[in-house]
Amino acid sequence: MLCPNCSNDCSERAISCPQCGEPFSDIIPPIEKTHAALFAFFLGGLGIHDFVLGNPTRGVLKIVLNIFGFLIVPAFVCALLIYLDLRHITKGTYSTKTKKLTGDDSVALALSIIYLVFFILGILGIIAFSSLFFLPTLTAF
Repeated sequence: MLCPNCSNDCSERAISCPQCGEPFSDIIPPIEKTHAALFAFFLGGLGIHDFVLGNPTRGVLKIVLNIFGFLIVPAFVCALLIYLDLRHITKGTYSTKTKKLTGDDSVALALSIIYLVFFILGILGIIAFSSLFFLPTLTAF
């Protein structure tokens, strides 16, 4: 971590700069990409990762989408947003005002690929399920 006062390279655990004495109490510690990706993967529908990363508006949006999740379009949009969040966490480009993502991105990348597979399987399942109801009615005519 760099000191905001003198740009000296300091330890992440330092409470002040050893060179100039600048306190680090007001500096927000970074969040590991692995932790953010785990929150997004397991609790993404509740928007927990958005609240943790400092984006409460996106978190509330995901909660509202899940309330109406019994409809296919909001559930699809919410799942797509979670996948995109996982990709941005992996790349370190997740837009946040207060938090910084650091660390290895291999776990986040693996979780985003697994989520994409589940997302595609879910879409195929919806198509297969809907064809069970609509295909017999179309062949009756």
